[in-house]
Amino acid sequence: MSRILLVEDEAAIAELLALNLRHAGHQVVLAADAQ
Repeated sequence: MSRILLVEDEAAIAELLALNLRHAGHQVVLAADAQ
């Protein structure tokens, strides 16, 4: 299992990507922007 930092300012896109990554067995950390 990999830990992935997902940076996306569109919440709906971030959640969709995170859902797919979690389904693939990854641990996802979300950030709304690069700061």
